[in-house]
Amino acid sequence: MLRPITILFVAFLFATNLYAQSDWRVSRLGVGDGLSQAYIYAIHQDKKGFIWIGTHGGLNRYDGYRFKVFQYSPTDSGTLADNAVFFLKEDPTNGKFWIGGSSALNEFDPVTFTNKRYSFRNKQLEYSDGIFISPTKLLLACEDDVLLFDTRQRTFREVPAFDREGNKVNIVRVENVSHDGKGNYFVMSATGVFVYDSVSQTCVRKLPNAPDFAFLDHTQVFDVMRDSRGYYWIATNGRGLIQLKGDSHITLVVRSPLSNENMRFDKVVEDSRGNIWAGSADGLFRINPSTGTVEPFVQELNTVSLRHDEINFIFEDQNHFVWVGTVGNGICKLVPVKPGFRHFDLVSESNSTGSYIMAIQQLDNDIWFTNIWDQLGRIDKTTRVSEIMSPRQFESAYRWYSEGTIIMTQPNELSLINGELICWVCSYCFTFAR
Repeated sequence: MLRPITILFVAFLFATNLYAQSDWRVSRLGVGDGLSQAYIYAIHQDKKGFIWIGTHGGLNRYDGYRFKVFQYSPTDSGTLADNAVFFLKEDPTNGKFWIGGSSALNEFDPVTFTNKRYSFRNKQLEYSDGIFISPTKLLLACEDDVLLFDTRQRTFREVPAFDREGNKVNIVRVENVSHDGKGNYFVMSATGVFVYDSVSQTCVRKLPNAPDFAFLDHTQVFDVMRDSRGYYWIATNGRGLIQLKGDSHITLVVRSPLSNENMRFDKVVEDSRGNIWAGSADGLFRINPSTGTVEPFVQELNTVSLRHDEINFIFEDQNHFVWVGTVGNGICKLVPVKPGFRHFDLVSESNSTGSYIMAIQQLDNDIWFTNIWDQLGRIDKTTRVSEIMSPRQFESAYRWYSEGTIIMTQPNELSLINGELICWVCSYCFTFAR
């Protein structure tokens, strides 16, 4: 029995000043800023706050000020296997990065900057995407193959695929892999969506607890994402952006505002506010699922435009900034600019922190401050908890002055200046008095 299909056509109204008052400010990063190459495949933020960017010209680490570049060297086997960085996944057991290249799988240490290379049967495969299905198992999308890599044993296993009748098939052009947070792992390809069966270690068309993507069996699919409401969003080539709700699906037929043609969507994510961000070959779109409104970020239509309309990757960082990787024109970072303030209480029943603030400086997720009572403290932006440092932890020669200030002396280092000397501040070196 065929399922009912509801098709929603999303139309755009255009006016000269329609998007003049955007809620976002865009900052742009490209080759001129130190980025190794402008074709962006992957963006990741580690636990220290560094932004890691995968390009077609190597791996980049961005500290908010400058880039550090890691590239292949033919004379050094401890470098990347090649300069393509298609995906980057942080190992949950040790913090190392697993990186997919155009010739091998890389195990990169972000502390020592050393790398190890792994190849499947000495084949030069394109490792286009990967996802952890357990702490030690990595499901890999590799051209026309799906592989399972054991990160502990460092071994590959080929994952066979079967059609709806149980016949073994070859998956045509494996694009990406994803999961829905319910134990389902999806393999996207030029012939629709397969689901990974962890029991048989195979790829099949349907599992009992997974959605049925039969209506997409002859469609090229690039991404599948399940949002916080339980709806699935599917990025396709030629059929637009699809929203799957239970036994019916809604096709968001978003035509290019400039050419009136069907669009190819490559990436879809949900941010912490519940907005859906969809990247296409013709621009970036923000969708409000509650109201159905769509805001396009297209060069010719929005004053807050991107460097390039073809979008390859979308990522939300710890500060809720949206990083957008373009095809050939670097990165755009979208920062919310809605007016308003967040209030942090410094005085409570269990905390006698002085609230007469003299200096403020941010380091990672902490806001450091000094006050007129000669106290140095910090506030965790996430937990909103304030902590005070004990004077006994300073050098004996240190004198407390109310005119003390805090400055950023290195990208990840603060210094406290109090009139007589400079004291280096490291968030990992002190025990705080609450």
